[in-house]
Amino acid sequence: MCGQSMNNYNYPDEKIIVTKEAEEKKDNIPVELPWRWCLVGNIVKSHEYGESKDVLIGTKHFQPGTKVYVAPANWGDGYERIVVIGCPRRSRQYIEIVMKSDYVVNFRLQKVYQPFLLKMMEESEYTWWNNSEEDQQAILSLIGALESDRLSKSFNERLDNWKRRYADILDFDELDNKWQHCPSDPESSEVAGERIT
Repeated sequence: MCGQSMNNYNYPDEKIIVTKEAEEKKDNIPVELPWRWCLVGNIVKSHEYGESKDVLIGTKHFQPGTKVYVAPANWGDGYERIVVIGCPRRSRQYIEIVMKSDYVVNFRLQKVYQPFLLKMMEESEYTWWNNSEEDQQAILSLIGALESDRLSKSFNERLDNWKRRYADILDFDELDNKWQHCPSDPESSEVAGERIT
């Protein structure tokens, strides 16, 4: 230990832990944009997985409720798979992954100021949002589309479940035929007395 400072000595079983703040100071690389608009959401509490419909908590990489930053569409799959940045289950180091958009809920618009996130977005191989008004409007319209899509999926799933539950009681083909032949104004029709309630 002669001539060696106590601060520079590494014990064999010592783990060096580097915090995000230390990484930011070490890199100190200027980022082009001081902030960016971003679509932000949270990981679902639980979801069904596989043919047996097992219920899983969160996702493989993220705990339920984890805040994730969502990139714009990078390919033409109807936003079914998305690029996200978030803090994973077993690490404090943020990661960027591609995942199903069904696993993210509570979409909202937010400004991102954190230098380490801006740096990740800048260095990403995927396209990320900017701080322009066009991107702000694009995110707002995307939020509306995602919410309406989610509502229609939810309605269709409930309708399918209802049909499966009552399939042995009701003849759905007969009901569908009656509904197709129903006029839009039942009061003006001869078959108003046969209305399905």
